Amino acid sequence: MKGALDDTQDQQQGDQELNNEEKHILEQKQQILNNSGVLAAYEYFLRRLCKDGFPSGNVYEYAAQAVLKYEKKKQAEQFRQQTMAKSLAELQLNEKLKAQLQASKVEVKADQKNEKNDKNKSPQKGNKDQKEKNPKDQNQGKNDKKDTKAQDKTDPKQKKK
Repeated sequence: MKGALDDTQDQQQGDQELNNEEKHILEQKQQILNNSGVLAAYEYFLRRLCKDGFPSGNVYEYAAQAVLKYEKKKQAEQFRQQTMAKSLAELQLNEKLKAQLQASKVEVKADQKNEKNDKNKSPQKGNKDQKEKNPKDQNQGKNDKKDTKAQDKTDPKQKKK
């Protein structure tokens, strides 16, 4: 009896292994069908068959036409997706380029402003410093001019000499 039980257990384990292998093979086959598009075309054919009803002519011709129609739709969809992906990539590239261009313009403007500020600040500081340090000297220059005019008016004899 023990030997019979061992044999049945071995058979069950062997059957489970076969079932696992068969499941694995079936999964691989289904993946192949999914990747190739045959399964989707088959499903499309079945939907059309249900929608339109059973054809009055040759079923194989009807199936071939349905698969061809599916193939055209699928190619058009793929083409549309590719063009959309390309246009999206181009838009993103254009946006990046615009952003880079704007960033470079901002940098150039900032550099130009900094250069102008540096050029303007150096001479202005010197002039301001001179003006601030020597406001009396500037007034004296004005006063000197006034004094010479006053002297000219008061001493006409000195002018003639």
